[in-house]
Amino acid sequence: MNIINFLLGSIFGESFIWVPILHIVVVILFGYRLISVRRPVGVVLAWFLIVVLFPLIGISLYILIGERPVGRKLTRKIIRMDREYAAISETMRQRHLADRAQLPPEGRALSLLAESKNGSPVTAGNQIQLFTNSLDILQDFINEINQAQHTLYLEFYIWALGGDADRVGEALIAAAKRGVKCKVLLDSLGSKDWFKSNWPARFRRSGIQVTEALPIQIGRFQFRRADLRLHRKIFVIDSHIVWTGSMNMVDPRTFKQDSG
Repeated sequence: MNIINFLLGSIFGESFIWVPILHIVVVILFGYRLISVRRPVGVVLAWFLIVVLFPLIGISLYILIGERPVGRKLTRKIIRMDREYAAISETMRQRHLADRAQLPPEGRALSLLAESKNGSPVTAGNQIQLFTNSLDILQDFINEINQAQHTLYLEFYIWALGGDADRVGEALIAAAKRGVKCKVLLDSLGSKDWFKSNWPARFRRSGIQVTEALPIQIGRFQFRRADLRLHRKIFVIDSHIVWTGSMNMVDPRTFKQDSG
């Protein structure tokens, strides 16, 4: 650093004595920014090293590709949704709060984790059943749809074409035609093939509300975060029965069979 300062001062004058100080200030501010956005440790160290060694190049690269903002419109939506979720959680806490002391030790630990992360309290009055067979689950979906009387709300990352996933779609259309209120929310990227098919038009013609979540806009792709996707898998029947887990709306017998 002293050698660089000496050379710059000799060539351009003593005003360049502030270059090392400016470099230190930039590195400190940049390090604070990296820590504040909570990036992975490896990413933080890599960017920090680049800026220390090549400050102008490093800062320029970070401005271009280091962060992709969520965007003001989506930020406003997130703030509004956080308030709505907080109100729902408070209502659940007042009406259905479970006695944590009655939970087993592992249950108490999980309940504390859930409430600290997203404010979700443990509620009483629920029954849980575990299902492990994809084909059986799809058939159960169809049965639930056929028996629904009021509302059907579906939210998935992937709705794949073919197999029993199509049968679920047909059952949903039939339910909408008999007066059941149906809403479908699917991720734009995960369900891109579904959105390119005739299913969205068929759903809408039958009265089903279809929403494409987080559509990717090519013109803004380089300046917005594309890693934020809708990964929820939730199916709610008549506001009484809820299916959730890791399974998308896919038939394993037909999903990605041509991908090798």
